[in-house]
Amino acid sequence: MSVENKGMLDFSSIKYERPDVDHFREVVQSTRLKLMSARDPEVAIAALIEYEKELSKFDTQVCLCNILHDLDTSNEFYADELDFYDEANDVSFDGYTICDIKEYEKILKEHRAFYDALLAEMAHVSWLGPVTPLVDVSKDFNPARARQSFFALQDCQIKKLNRFGIPAHYEYVKAGDGFIYLVNGTIAQCLSDEELKTVLSGKAVVDGYAAIEIARRGMASYLGCQPVPEAYRTSGETMAFAPYYKMRHQNNGSLPKLTEVAKDAVVLSDLKLVDRSTGETTYVAPGTILYKNAAGGTVVTRSLAVGVNRYNDEAPEIKMFLLEIFNRLEPGVIPFYVGEEQPVYFRCGKFDDGNGYLLALVNLSFDSLKNIPLCTENEVSSVEFLDGDGVYKPLKFKKCDGGVVIEKSVLSYEPVILRVR
Repeated sequence: MSVENKGMLDFSSIKYERPDVDHFREVVQSTRLKLMSARDPEVAIAALIEYEKELSKFDTQVCLCNILHDLDTSNEFYADELDFYDEANDVSFDGYTICDIKEYEKILKEHRAFYDALLAEMAHVSWLGPVTPLVDVSKDFNPARARQSFFALQDCQIKKLNRFGIPAHYEYVKAGDGFIYLVNGTIAQCLSDEELKTVLSGKAVVDGYAAIEIARRGMASYLGCQPVPEAYRTSGETMAFAPYYKMRHQNNGSLPKLTEVAKDAVVLSDLKLVDRSTGETTYVAPGTILYKNAAGGTVVTRSLAVGVNRYNDEAPEIKMFLLEIFNRLEPGVIPFYVGEEQPVYFRCGKFDDGNGYLLALVNLSFDSLKNIPLCTENEVSSVEFLDGDGVYKPLKFKKCDGGVVIEKSVLSYEPVILRVR
């Protein structure tokens, strides 16, 4: 007696075709470029959908090859094909292998409840803190003459704030939004004249390289000074409002110098040079100025540039100085920040219904955090964290001068989502 398996798929009738690894590499690279340059969420989503289709085609052929091999293990053709896929798994696709991609998808599936809960919360959150302008780096992209800014924007969030535990986010430039914009050299190059004027007519923090670009376009009047690429040396910077604090850094002589400072500009810091043999300190130039321009904007210009590496660039006093700058531009713009000297990535958003804040942090240090010190002037009544199952659980915390200390350890590169009320 035989049992007929009706409806069972005859895999031997399906045409197998080895996928083109080079084509898939191009798809990965193309998807990355589209995501980098997308100004519209729909464009990014469409790029990801197209990528998923190509990945599905690749996986389909891999699965079919395994099945056909198992149906006839004596067939050397499919045995050789399996060897091909073993080699293909190690082929780099813009820094990632197929194994890396699949491992990433596996992690997403294992923690789907966590990500679904987080996405649901983010739909009702407005992010807070200073803003890095989103720019279209592809508008004048030519693969034969690709400028450095296409691949590495000098982003203040990445270079500074994300390591200081100071919240910030990304937005497209639009008039009247009230954001404090962070404008650095390569970002300024990617902004149109109209976008730059919009930024400088509001509230902005401009670094040295961006100041040079702004002056080059004839907009130095928005800054209240004339930045010039004059070679000079400096060994430190003092805050005008706290001269007993010295911000430690070393200038390599290639940074712009702020000259012709407007009389009504406020000098926030001075660059100094210390003679190592005598210990004598000499004034060099203004380090930071705040200027209210004729367009109604308030712009802080720093001679130092984000794109230049300097010693002691993550010193605590520099963090304090940046917080003071943001508070002068807009009091209360930083409702929470992490009071920890270890590098910590931090984001802060307020729920649209006004019922609390959503905080996200990642410990960027190789040392774990024993607890989470949050600096805030808000009255905190409850703290919860989102666990791996997508459920919020209460955390203990202690109130202290200037904020709270949350009793939760954070491992190296561990992401933590908090709901604070």
